[in-house]
Amino acid sequence: MKRKIFLIVTTLLLMFTVVLSGCGEKPGPKDLLQEASEKSLEMKSYSFDGNMNLSLNIPDEAMAAAPEMAMFAGMFQNINMNMTGVYQQDPMKMEMVMDLEIPGDMSFNINLPMVMEEERMLIKMPTIPFVPFPQEVTGKFIEIDYNELAEMSEGEVTPFNYGDLQKQNELIMEISQIMFKHFDEEEYFTLVEDVELPEGIDVKRAVEIKITDEKFEKAMVTFMDDALPELLDLLADPKWVEVTQLESADLEQIREELENGKSEFLTFLEDEQNTLKVNDITFLNGINGDNYISYQEVKMDVDVITEGQTINLVFDLSMGMDQINENPEFTVEVSSDNIIKLKELEDIMNSAYGTFEETPELGEFDIEGLEDLDLTDEEIEALIEETTSN
Repeated sequence: MKRKIFLIVTTLLLMFTVVLSGCGEKPGPKDLLQEASEKSLEMKSYSFDGNMNLSLNIPDEAMAAAPEMAMFAGMFQNINMNMTGVYQQDPMKMEMVMDLEIPGDMSFNINLPMVMEEERMLIKMPTIPFVPFPQEVTGKFIEIDYNELAEMSEGEVTPFNYGDLQKQNELIMEISQIMFKHFDEEEYFTLVEDVELPEGIDVKRAVEIKITDEKFEKAMVTFMDDALPELLDLLADPKWVEVTQLESADLEQIREELENGKSEFLTFLEDEQNTLKVNDITFLNGINGDNYISYQEVKMDVDVITEGQTINLVFDLSMGMDQINENPEFTVEVSSDNIIKLKELEDIMNSAYGTFEETPELGEFDIEGLEDLDLTDEEIEALIEETTSN
């Protein structure tokens, strides 16, 4: 009888312990975000819809001192780009349509569909005002074969490799673990309860990383002193060379530049006449019920102060992910008769506008290509003289 009572009491205690552990302390925002980041690397497919906005506000005094800057200043005050697309991991394919809006007196829009596959990229030739392209390429998709591009560059460009995606994700995971480890949870990470999101976004929890002007210098010192050296040690491992294409000499050069540039950067931050002021840097990550990151937002508002003059830079980026691990629906159609090879495009453009076979030496100038600009002999001679004199 005593034995039965003991077993019943023990069982009840064990059940109570399990319930308490389930209702106990929940993971903090840093652990929550790290787990979701690692889980998101397992996504097999998804659709995405995003927006980017960039504003560069230049003071009137600076534009008065450089009138040529005023001509383009309006174009950079509210650049807006919408992005929609679909991604699948195997076989690797991603399509994206970008709509770019350039404001100002010479405002115009650019629509740019593209498709990325394991061995090639297809980009539709855009229509750009003031830049007339030959009729043969208008509306065509330019095919960029990664292996052909590497051959044309004589080894300067390495072919893209999407084949070993698992290894790439493994490296990303290790990099994120290093970054998470070195930044304090209470200082930078916050679990946001009420957050405004675009309509239709599936988010159950949201984690915000915020860097203020007071924290910016400390965050940069933490990155340069703690995180970056460990990242370089990680990348120095020979097993990552194939993924990063970084040789040991490249990494050593980064280390040297880091040592030489750290004190200069900190001095720059402390100089009131030439410095960087952070008004806001915020990273928002929305996590859905399956623990995938389904929404990301970056907000940056900084002042670059040079010789007492302030240039304000505002950057906003938001991206929502949907239809995660569902059958992807690709909509960008590319027929074989609407494709132009990269080498063919190069030949067409050279035929239309001419080409410089090599960079002229000082005192020499190749006028091939200038003859099509409808300039007089005197104007061509003046252009050559001005160029060589500089």
